[in-house]
Amino acid sequence: MQTQKEAVRRKILAAAEEEFLRAGFHRASVRRIAAAAGVAAGNIYAYFPSKAALFDAVVAPALEAVRRLFGLDGSGSLEAMSGWIADAFLAAQASFRVLMERAEGTRYEGTRERLVASAARKIQQEHLKGFPSDLQTPFFAEAMAGAVIGGMFQLLQGYNGDEAVFRRSVEGLVGVLFRSFY
Repeated sequence: MQTQKEAVRRKILAAAEEEFLRAGFHRASVRRIAAAAGVAAGNIYAYFPSKAALFDAVVAPALEAVRRLFGLDGSGSLEAMSGWIADAFLAAQASFRVLMERAEGTRYEGTRERLVASAARKIQQEHLKGFPSDLQTPFFAEAMAGAVIGGMFQLLQGYNGDEAVFRRSVEGLVGVLFRSFY
């Protein structure tokens, strides 16, 4: 019985992920989610007390990936950094897109901006040491962070399932931004 309930929960989450990605939080319909998951709309509330709680569950993998990524220190090589970033994005592709592109009207609105600010602090603390002193500024770190985060989402939107190409693209992006000064 527990396995069946977990299977239903996974179906609901997959349908919700698609609906939130397509419609955003406000325009998403619990009825459409239920229909896509093959359950009654009321049954969704047995698993998630509200549409907001369902949204929380959909974006949880992306939030966890971000926490893991920012928990890593910056002492690794560019290849390691590229690998960590690719792993985080690949582990939660649709969840990232929902969180960053479709969270308007939720408590997650502005997450992309907060992610860039957090990445900028990390870049400034751990990666600007190898740059010329006039570039070791919060302004430059924020520009680098914006380029990395924006580039990652551009790559993720164009991801066609070829993980090797995605990883090489991430490595290229990080390399272009960091390698010439390391």
